[in-house]
Amino acid sequence: MGLYREAHVRWLQRTVVIGFICVAVILDVAATARAGSVIMPAKGQNTHNQANTHTQTNTKTDPHAGGNVGDDARSRAGDVIRVGDARQTGPGKLKPGYEVWVAVGEWPPMISETLPDFGKHAKRFQTIFNAMGFDVRFIFVPWQRAYEQTRQGIYVATFPWLRTVERRDAFHIPRYPIAQAHQKGFYKKSRFPEGIDINALRDVVGLGLRPVGIASYWYEQEFRRLGIEADIVNNPESAWRFLHADRADILFEEEAVGWHDLTGLLGEQVAARYATTNTITTNDMFILFSRKHPFGAELMQAYETFMMSDDGQEICKEWALCKSDFVTAPGTADGGDQAPSGQLN
Repeated sequence: MGLYREAHVRWLQRTVVIGFICVAVILDVAATARAGSVIMPAKGQNTHNQANTHTQTNTKTDPHAGGNVGDDARSRAGDVIRVGDARQTGPGKLKPGYEVWVAVGEWPPMISETLPDFGKHAKRFQTIFNAMGFDVRFIFVPWQRAYEQTRQGIYVATFPWLRTVERRDAFHIPRYPIAQAHQKGFYKKSRFPEGIDINALRDVVGLGLRPVGIASYWYEQEFRRLGIEADIVNNPESAWRFLHADRADILFEEEAVGWHDLTGLLGEQVAARYATTNTITTNDMFILFSRKHPFGAELMQAYETFMMSDDGQEICKEWALCKSDFVTAPGTADGGDQAPSGQLN
């Protein structure tokens, strides 16, 4: 009986030890999961967790000593790596070779994880910051997360966004824009063979047009202010299909983005049946630099200084963005994962 009890006690002890080990493993896995996409992908490898990261390296400048940001600068406080001081030691220490982590979302053909150079605007960003002596890493997350986590200081910058009073208070916004949004009205040629002659959103009222729009986009507020009756849907695909079914007369969208979406959703043959109005508004779009990130203010100042230089002016001439019109767009509620210019972002 004594031997039996002794064996039973040893069995219980082993069971308890194994149980503690299992709990420790589970807690470690859970902590890693909470950290989100915290590991920098190995060379040639992509990550597809909550935040996808992509690097554009400045080949003219050797990386500053200290290793890759992220290898030893993880943060379990949020969903992604917080940009730590793996290369710098604090404000005022920004050096050539610093890797600029930029939070962005999908907005093809301007920015996309699947496009060469990650899209037109992303290529522009890379060109400027590489010329400044920095490397660039794009972090692909939903747009609203990009906005919020940059505001919180998790990322140093996000772009492209329209400048509003609210954003001016929440971010460092430079004088020099990074892009422009050209808003036009898309319509079927068969419904309006003579075209639609409008130069402003208010002209919709006089022509008796019924627009279809996307929830949270800039024009939703303007429709209400101008007394324009419109059908509002949840996403661009629904809006294009609504318009194509002749349930609306016109859809307002950024020109390049509109043609890209229309062609991608309905095909080139269908897209050929559409036309656009004159540009009804052109808005400058900016990089938002974080007020809470240790390098936010310094990086914005470096950007401004470069854009005022001869090299910066030479680069920006290609995009006709060498100076801003300093127009602040009316404030609107942020929300959803829609494209930046569509939301008046």
